[in-house]
Amino acid sequence: MVVRRRARAVLLPLGLYAVSILVVGYFLHEAESGNRGLEAKRALKIQAYNLQQELDATKADRAE
Repeated sequence: MVVRRRARAVLLPLGLYAVSILVVGYFLHEAESGNRGLEAKRALKIQAYNLQQELDATKADRAE
């Protein structure tokens, strides 16, 4: 019985730490590469920059 208590006292916290690490890892991964993550934000900024350049070029053509 003492062995089971010791095993439970050691394995339960290790299991909880492992699950916590997996959950945090999942959320960090989604924050980086999810639909609204950092990679998507970079892509949207590049797209907005390109569209702004196109708009500026069109305005310059119309002004001539």
